[in-house]
Amino acid sequence: MGHSEEVFRYDALAESRDERRIIVRELGKKSEFTDKRLLCPQLELTDDSPVNCVALNDEEVISGNSNGMIKIWNRMSGKRKESLTSHTGSIQCISFQNNLIVVGGVDKTVRVWDRVSESELFSLQGHETTVEQVMIKK
Repeated sequence: MGHSEEVFRYDALAESRDERRIIVRELGKKSEFTDKRLLCPQLELTDDSPVNCVALNDEEVISGNSNGMIKIWNRMSGKRKESLTSHTGSIQCISFQNNLIVVGGVDKTVRVWDRVSESELFSLQGHETTVEQVMIKK
């Protein structure tokens, strides 16, 4: 059996296992033995409050925390770049694309942030329960 010439796109996976640690793993090439992608540990971030949700791109990791804070980390160095106060309660979900960050929380709101100016653009209120999912779509 020979090697495949197929080219695989490299992606990453971010997870939070014990509340305050975020682990970012690169998804590597498929193994020739198992035909599954290999998970390679890359970066471990430790926060001062429990992490509920994580989103990432090529340059940054953004976490939503139980204290209502958005934390922005440099994905390569692991250093925290910014902290934004967002919700009055715990953040439950987060998504970001280009310069927009969207978060939802137990305070029953969705808040939209401008990543560059680090300011809240607007909030969507009136949800009857905790906002558990948000998504940005082009």
